Amino acid sequence: MALEPTSTITGCMSRGDKDMYVVTVPSDAGGTVVEVRLRGQNEMAPRLELLDGDRNRIEYESGSKGAEIMSWAHVAAGTSIYVRVDQIHGVDEGYTLTLSSGPVAEPGEPNDTWETATPLTLGTPTQGIMSAVANNKDQIVDWYRFEATESGTVEVTADMTGEAAPKVEVLNGDRKRVKYNSAGRGARARFDVPVEPGTYYIRVSTGHALKPAGGEQVPPHLVKPYSITVTPQ
Repeated sequence: MALEPTSTITGCMSRGDKDMYVVTVPSDAGGTVVEVRLRGQNEMAPRLELLDGDRNRIEYESGSKGAEIMSWAHVAAGTSIYVRVDQIHGVDEGYTLTLSSGPVAEPGEPNDTWETATPLTLGTPTQGIMSAVANNKDQIVDWYRFEATESGTVEVTADMTGEAAPKVEVLNGDRKRVKYNSAGRGARARFDVPVEPGTYYIRVSTGHALKPAGGEQVPPHLVKPYSITVTPQ
C-alpha cells in the first residue's frame, strides 16, 4: 500500500500478520527526511522495519507492550522506501502509523561528482549536508570547485557537525591530489594549499561511517549543515 511521506494511517494487526507500505518522496535535490512513529492500541509490542528501494533493511526498531517506537530515514530525491509493521506477541488489535517529512535543505546538490561540483566564492562560506542517503550511496560525497587567479596560497576550512568526521581532499584541474587533511567527529579541518592559476576541486567526505536511517531523533549532521571556505592568504 502506498503512503504519502506526511500522513497517518490506522491498521489492524493479528497473529502472524505483517503490513508493508511504500513511501515515495518528492524530487527535492537534497533528498527528504522521513520520520516514522508506530504505536499499538493497548497490548501490541510493535516492531518497525525500514527498507531501501531494493528492499534491503536500513533500520529496525522494536518496543514493549503499548510502547511507541520511532525511526527516521534520509531518502534520495524521487525514490522510495518501504515500511514494514510487525509485532513481537500475537495480539489482535489496531495500530497507528504516523509519517512526517521534510526536505533536506542543501542547495549545492547534486554535487556527488567532480562534473557537478558546486562553485565556491573565495572568502565566502558555503554550506552542505554530510549524510548517508538511502537509494544513493554516492550522495555522501560532496564536490566543490574554485578558481585561483594567481600563484600563492589559500586556506581551506571545513567545519563539520554531528557525527561526521571531515576528510578534505584538494585536487588540481587534472584531478590529481594537491593536499589532504582530516579531523575528528564534528571537528574543523583547516590547512593551507599552494595554488597556481587555474581550476581546483575539493572532495569532502567523512571518515566516520554514517547510516541513512536510525532510531529516535534525527541526528545533528542532518539538522545543522557544515561549512566549507576557501580564503586567499
